Amino acid sequence: MGEWSIVNKNELFKKALKDYTDLDGMNIDELTHIARHIARNTQFKALYKAYFTKQSNYEIEDSLGKIINIQFDWENSEINIQRKTSTCKLTLLQFLKFLNLIDLCLVKILPLGTVIKLDLDLIPEDLRKAYHASGTESLFMISGRKTAIRGSFGEFYVDYIARLYPFGESEYVQPFLISSMMIKEIVFVGMTNDLENQFVDSVLREEMIYKNSRSIGYLLDEEVNQLSQAIQGTHVASGEVS
Repeated sequence: MGEWSIVNKNELFKKALKDYTDLDGMNIDELTHIARHIARNTQFKALYKAYFTKQSNYEIEDSLGKIINIQFDWENSEINIQRKTSTCKLTLLQFLKFLNLIDLCLVKILPLGTVIKLDLDLIPEDLRKAYHASGTESLFMISGRKTAIRGSFGEFYVDYIARLYPFGESEYVQPFLISSMMIKEIVFVGMTNDLENQFVDSVLREEMIYKNSRSIGYLLDEEVNQLSQAIQGTHVASGEVS
């Protein structure tokens, strides 16, 4: 196996931003600055929750002490991102793709073997029935990452495929499709080394961008039902989810 080149994640994000999010005429440098701050700020998940729970606005203070104000205009299906004198107006889909790209390019991708707990509060109601009632406290071990959903659902991928711990691969235990936003707690971190880091940056991140694929964690309301059907009977690359 040949060596992969080292990827500058910030440059990867900036390069992909316009095409991946379907932006036209936006200030790419400004959005990149905002994205870099959100990614290294522990409030990233809180911002996602503000969107998920349909709040009216959310504020973040950047490293220069300037307030980033994110206003959710649900009536017009728009998101306004304001920082000092600049304003970026995004559709809901553009905003979801913006968050998805931050997650994909700038946030750590967990290694195989990592054990996690789930936060079922950040799963649409229609999807919760696909997870065990005790899923909030159950442990899951990551066995796959950035895996495409095969079927009629479209260009989407699963951040993680996980197995109920400690059962692992078993004909009696189904795999779980998990988005990064569903992770409540990291209980144990799997093995990492230089090969792992290069593979994650040079293959997993770039492949999803190249395919213009979106994570199941960043869905419009009308897409949630499609995902629920996919979970009930769609193939993923590592096997069948039923």
